[in-house]
Amino acid sequence: MKEKRDVKHRVVIESNGINQTSMSIDGIDVSDIVTEIRFVHKGAAPPALTMEIRGCDVTVKTPQVPRLPEVLDGFYIPVD
Repeated sequence: MKEKRDVKHRVVIESNGINQTSMSIDGIDVSDIVTEIRFVHKGAAPPALTMEIRGCDVTVKTPQVPRLPEVLDGFYIPVD
């Protein structure tokens, strides 16, 4: 069985040539939340796509969460 990171997802980016771009991943439209995309291609490796996603509710659940920089304290609430 393939691990999730080994699965190749279908990303479709469509533009009307003027100012509207739509983007979907495996048929799910993510146009409203993606604010930036970048492509990186190194040597024989497959291209990598990096997306910036507009503000979302993020939860990190792990026994070892690193201490965030003090400047970010106002954006995060510790959960016990």
